Amino acid sequence: VKRIQYILIALILCLTFVKPTPTAELAVEDFTHVVFAEEFTATWCVYCPSAAENLMKIYDDIPDEPYYHDQFFFVALITDVNDKADERMGDYPDVTGYPTVIFDGNDEKVTGGQEDTSNYEQAIDNCGQRDDTDISLDIEMEHLGADQLGVSLAMTWNEDAPLGDSTFNGYVRAYIVEKVSRYNNYDGDPYHFGFLDYAFDESVDLDPHTTKELNTIWIGGEHEDSNGDDFSDIDYENINIFVAFFNDESASADKYVLQTAFAIPPELEIDELDEVVGGVLDIHGSAVSEKSEIKNVYYRWNQDDWENSGLNPFNGDFVIPIDTEVVTNGNHELSIKVVDRGASMVQTLNLEILNDDNPPIIQIISPGEGDTVESITVLEIEVTDDNQVSDAEYRINDGNWKKMYYNEGDSYIANWNTQGADAGNGEHMITFRASDASSNKDQATVNITVFNEEDITYPYLEIINPREDFYNTRINIEVETTDPDGIGEVQYRVDNGTWRSLSLDNSNVFTSKWTPTWDGWHWLDIKSEDSQGYTTEESLRFETDSTPPTLILNSFSNDISAIAEFDLDIQDYSRLLSLKYRVNSGIWTELDKEDEN
Repeated sequence: VKRIQYILIALILCLTFVKPTPTAELAVEDFTHVVFAEEFTATWCVYCPSAAENLMKIYDDIPDEPYYHDQFFFVALITDVNDKADERMGDYPDVTGYPTVIFDGNDEKVTGGQEDTSNYEQAIDNCGQRDDTDISLDIEMEHLGADQLGVSLAMTWNEDAPLGDSTFNGYVRAYIVEKVSRYNNYDGDPYHFGFLDYAFDESVDLDPHTTKELNTIWIGGEHEDSNGDDFSDIDYENINIFVAFFNDESASADKYVLQTAFAIPPELEIDELDEVVGGVLDIHGSAVSEKSEIKNVYYRWNQDDWENSGLNPFNGDFVIPIDTEVVTNGNHELSIKVVDRGASMVQTLNLEILNDDNPPIIQIISPGEGDTVESITVLEIEVTDDNQVSDAEYRINDGNWKKMYYNEGDSYIANWNTQGADAGNGEHMITFRASDASSNKDQATVNITVFNEEDITYPYLEIINPREDFYNTRINIEVETTDPDGIGEVQYRVDNGTWRSLSLDNSNVFTSKWTPTWDGWHWLDIKSEDSQGYTTEESLRFETDSTPPTLILNSFSNDISAIAEFDLDIQDYSRLLSLKYRVNSGIWTELDKEDEN
C-alpha cells in the first residue's frame, strides 16, 4: 500500500513544473567540498526529463550555462528498473514523488520538473558553502577486462579527534553509473549517469590523519536490474563511479555528504604505426581527462610491469619514446595506459618488431663477371634481407644511380642500353646497390665489356623530376639528356596519352609542367631522340592527389538548445588530416575523427 501511495503522489508531482528562483553561482574556489546530487526518477515520469537535462546543463561545460568544473556530480536513481535505487529512495521518507533531486544527503531538496537550472544552482551554492568535517577521498578504477572493474578507495579524516571520541564514523557509497544509460526516460532519451550498482555500500570508522583503504573487484555479470537482466555487457568507456562519504547514518541527524570523488575513464587515442617497427619508437597520441588532467602515462611490453613514461601532467597530445630493442624480434603487444585523477584507460597495439643491423645480401644474376654484352642487355640481381627491401639500384661506372624494378621472388631487373651516351664499346663496371626498411645498404659490382659492331650511340637520358613520390600540386617535369650527335627532340606522355614536347631549359635539361585531372597513380614516359633518329626511353610512376575533400552536410538539428548534432560525409582520395568547425567568425576547432573516411 505504501508503494502505491508513493506512485500516486509522484503522478501528481509529474504534472507540476516548479518556477525558477533567483540564484547566484558560487565560485569554484569557494566550495568547501564537492557537492553530490541523487536524482530520483522513473521511466514513466512525464516531467523527469526536464530535471535530467537541467542537471546535465550544469554538469557539462556549455556556453551561457553554469559550470562547476569538478565540484558537482549527480547520479540518476531510476527506481522502476533498479531495486537498489528504489531502496535508496526509501532512505529519504520525505521523497514521495518524481522527479526529486537530493543534494548532499538532504542538505537541499528540489522537487518537480524544472524550467531552467536556477533552483539546482541555488541548492548547489548552499551546499557548497557548508562547513563540515574535513574528509579526503581518492578513488581508482581500472578495467580488468570484459565486465570486471578493479576499484580501490582511500579515505582520510584530516582533523584531530575530539576529546573522548577517537574515531569518526561515516558511511560510504560508490555509485557505479553509465554516463549514457541503457534506460530511456519518458521522452525516449537515455538517462545521464544511470545507476547500476554500488562498488561500496558500507559503514566505515576513520582514525584521525590516517588513511583507510577499501578494495573490490566488481563483476557486471553478477548483478542485475529489476527485470533480471545482468550488467555483463558494460562498456568501460561509458562507466563512471561517483563516491559520496556521508556522516554516520545510524545515529547522526546530520547525514549530509561530507566529500565526493569521481572516477571517469580518460579518452585515449594512439596514432597508427607502421606494420613493422624497430629502434626507438615515438608513440604519438592524445589523452584527455573530462574533469581533471592526465597524471601519468605508462607503457609495457606484453604482460611485463608497467613503466612510467615520466611525462608531466597534461591534457591533449603527447609523445613518448619507447626502445624496441628491449624485446626480441617478432610479434609483441605494446600497451599504453593513461591515468587521471580517478581512472585509467589502456590501449594495446599489436606490433611486429624488427631491429635490423644487417644489410641486404645481393647476388648478381646477370651479367656475369667478365661477360661481353651488346645492344640492350638485362641487368638482374636477387636481394634477400631479414627485413623488407626498400630499394634496388644500379649505376654504370661513376654515373648516376638508376632504379631497378621488382620482378618476382627476390629478383630485381632493369634494361641497360649499352649504346647509350654513358656507355660505348670498352670495359665498364656496373655497381648494384640495395637498401632495406632499416636503411641498411650494401653494394656489389661486376666488370663487363661492351662490344657493339655498329657505331651507334643512343642518347643518355635521366628523369630528374618527378620522382616516385606523392604530389598534391602541378607536376614539374625535368629531364637531362645528352648525345654526341646532338639532341633532336625530347617528349613526354602521361598514362599512354599524347606525346608532348619538353622545352630546353638550359644546357642539357628539358622541362615542362603537367596538371593532374584525376587522383591516383600515373605513368610518365620520356623519349629522347638524337639528330640521327636514335631514341632512348625512360619511365616511372608517381601518385597525385590534387582534389580537395568533398564535404556533404546530410542533416543537422535545427532547434539547438545545448548540443548541436551534424551528420557529415567526407570523402577524399588520400588520408584526411583534419576536420574543423567554427561558429560565425570564431576560432576553428578540431573535430574528433572516428572513421578514416
